[in-house]
Amino acid sequence: MQNPKAAVDNWLANTKNYNGKVNPMIGRTDVKIGVGVDDGSGSTFAFGRPAIRVTTGTKIQWLWEDPANQHNVRERNGLFDSGRPVASSGKTYTVTLTEPGVYLYKCSNHGGALGMRGAIIVEEQQTLSGYPTVDEWLSEYEEYSGRLTDRRGEGSVEVSVGARSPNGQNRSFDPIAILVDRGTRIAFDWTGRGGTHDVTWEDGDFEPSDNVRDASYTYSVTLDEPGVYRYYCRGDRPYNGRGAVVVR
Repeated sequence: MQNPKAAVDNWLANTKNYNGKVNPMIGRTDVKIGVGVDDGSGSTFAFGRPAIRVTTGTKIQWLWEDPANQHNVRERNGLFDSGRPVASSGKTYTVTLTEPGVYLYKCSNHGGALGMRGAIIVEEQQTLSGYPTVDEWLSEYEEYSGRLTDRRGEGSVEVSVGARSPNGQNRSFDPIAILVDRGTRIAFDWTGRGGTHDVTWEDGDFEPSDNVRDASYTYSVTLDEPGVYRYYCRGDRPYNGRGAVVVR
């Protein structure tokens, strides 16, 4: 699917407790979703987490919380189905999603006008093997594990400048490599430790930050285009702290 987020937005357009954000649950092996929870209006016609993002192999468990109204869980193409709607407090239904894709589901009784719907974006376990530019850029940095910190679904992400590195010095960026959605604001917050620091971009047409030590200093950019954006601290020689942002 070309644009999973657009598919989710369209599917959940009438879902009262969907705020336009996909809850990132990358790295979790088990995720629980309430069935028949308050939709924000006092009615129990909602799923507890209307939109989530997980990796392949994640076990999803739906837990019924409404003994008064009959609900079920049915994927729109029949890929999973909990059966006939029931009123229950304690019933569970579990699936393990092993294939990447966008899974759109609803309650058969209340998934129409009442908007009782949910969505799950399933992706392969994220590694940096697909981003050799980032691998090479950060290959000499112990704090780089070879994987991206997944921060998709967040409108703004904070990166600490002058974070403690494995060698005991406060010359790192934390997190050092992140994955975000296009349009995400990246806010660099100075810790005030490790001397003066700056953020200078290797990629992209961005003005660098000031070279300061002040713990109250913040510098931000908004990344609107997909791609790999590498940056470094030009004043922190010979260490030259580095970081990277991947925008998808």
